Amino acid sequence: MKQWLILLTICLDWSLMWIDFTAVNVALAPIAADLHTTIGTLQWVITAYTLCSAALMAIGGRLGDMYGHRRLFIIGTFIFIISSALAGLAPNASLLILSRVGQGIGIAMVVPITTALVYLTFEQKQRGLALGVLTGTTGVAMAIGPTIGGILITYLNWRWVFFINIPIGLFAIVMALLLITETREKKQISIDFPGIITLAAGLLSLLLALNKISDWGFSFKFWGLLVIAVMLLSAFVKLEARNREPLIHLDLLKNKTLMGIISLRTCAQYVFFVYMFIISLYMENILGFNAEKTGYLLLTSTFVLGVLSPFAGHLLNHFSARLLIAGSCFVLILSLLALIGAGLIHSMPYLFASLILFGMAYAIHFPTTNMAALQTTSTNQSALVTGMLFTMAFAGASAGITISGTLLNDLSQYKLTQLLQTSAISLNSMQQIFMQNAASGTQSLNQLTSALPAGMAKPAVLIAQQGFIFGFSWILIVCTVLALLAMCIAIFGVKITNIKISKEIHVLDV
Repeated sequence: MKQWLILLTICLDWSLMWIDFTAVNVALAPIAADLHTTIGTLQWVITAYTLCSAALMAIGGRLGDMYGHRRLFIIGTFIFIISSALAGLAPNASLLILSRVGQGIGIAMVVPITTALVYLTFEQKQRGLALGVLTGTTGVAMAIGPTIGGILITYLNWRWVFFINIPIGLFAIVMALLLITETREKKQISIDFPGIITLAAGLLSLLLALNKISDWGFSFKFWGLLVIAVMLLSAFVKLEARNREPLIHLDLLKNKTLMGIISLRTCAQYVFFVYMFIISLYMENILGFNAEKTGYLLLTSTFVLGVLSPFAGHLLNHFSARLLIAGSCFVLILSLLALIGAGLIHSMPYLFASLILFGMAYAIHFPTTNMAALQTTSTNQSALVTGMLFTMAFAGASAGITISGTLLNDLSQYKLTQLLQTSAISLNSMQQIFMQNAASGTQSLNQLTSALPAGMAKPAVLIAQQGFIFGFSWILIVCTVLALLAMCIAIFGVKITNIKISKEIHVLDV
């Protein structure tokens, strides 16, 4: 009985990451309205979380080996709940983003050791079932996240999306103290702190340059920051080549199949985070749905993902990994095209179709790419491969949010200016700001209507809506190209070994 209570504790912590991510996406529009922030700042609410996870995820398992799995589990959870409390109390966007950095650090410490704790807790004959339960937790957490977030925002406020993490995290800590026995390896393991610092600083510089291109243009500031990013990332590669226990093993870069899988997974992770980011803004600010209704609609997608993902392992017994990955990318392309259609003709059936197809695509893609990557190397390198896969995938997610936020702002403003020049609408400076905020997705069309005179409101709302849809469509076209690229890599770029999953093995969907 004790081991199953330990599993419950692990699953509670595991679910925090996915509930938090999906719930925060629903909260983006209320956060923007309450803190009066721009789309460029708003995207960092997501990017700060994914960037810290990308930079630190690879070392979580090593820290557990050095200092103890239970100890790291408790410390990581404590950092996450303290950061959640600070995020809920944040009086401005800057402090909210800093709090999200803390959440990313906490999750990066916890997630890599959850599988190790399951292996250490259960005997071999029960290990497959336990991993299956952990897999199911991912799906359930993603499914209920938008709904919980929507209800909390509608009946309380967006701050409770962060506050809800506190009791769950505290309960997990108490259970860990009572139930989990400390374990760690006796050998000393060095942590690649120079590699962590240069990777995080390099990625941050690159993303900040992309984020500020709207304000700076191709100025000295932009090129200077870009040069700094290149230098830092180059230094990271040199440091990794000399380090005995590097963050990313450069010899793995010679494995063409692994690099192909990581490349297509990075493309897919980019699309996943961008889709969740952009569709929440679309439903709340353009369609005018409240957070609760948005949460219920997103449940369509996350429920499908949660229900179907545990079956991906069984599909691998009947179809090749190459076919499943390519097929999932094709379904993803259909989902993106359906969402573009939904935006252009305001079709709810297209929106529902997109959400369902999106859930189906990732229910197959995530577990299959995880298993395919692990099959490319020997068993004793599985932790290295997993760390490398998630480091690159979350880096892709961070880039996706940054690039899409910049594109949405620039393209929507371009279209808005173009439409206003051909219209008979005359706006003062304050009204122009309202129009720009609505077109970039940081303010709802309902708020714009109330800010304008009655005779001006209807044509102005239509123009702002067209501005948003223009940027929205191009962002999704970029995502479609990346999904197509991922499909081509799966079909033509790499030779993926066929995978057979026994009845005792369950695919871990992260």
